[in-house]
Amino acid sequence: MKRYYQRVFKKYVNENFKDRAGIVLSIAFKENALEIVSENIGKSEFNFSSFKNISEIENYFFIDVKASGNFMIPKAKINNVEAVKNKLKTIAEKQGIEFISELDWKWK
Repeated sequence: MKRYYQRVFKKYVNENFKDRAGIVLSIAFKENALEIVSENIGKSEFNFSSFKNISEIENYFFIDVKASGNFMIPKAKINNVEAVKNKLKTIAEKQGIEFISELDWKWK
């Protein structure tokens, strides 16, 4: 079943998100917002108050935004992972949202 679901989800992502895959973004933490910049797309800001929760697994951070879906931040592309983790924890604490850390999470 695991392989079946991996194929199904991979196909779904390839078909529905092909225009978004491979886009390089840079993020910056402002005083009350997360700024996302892409050369091809432009600039967007998301207020911290629009975050529903922040999750961490071994290789990624995920930010769940109320109206816009999720952001996935690969740890391998971050220069200082601990600084980003501390910033995300501070944002979660100030916004009164959950910071979920599941470093041993595995796809089953």
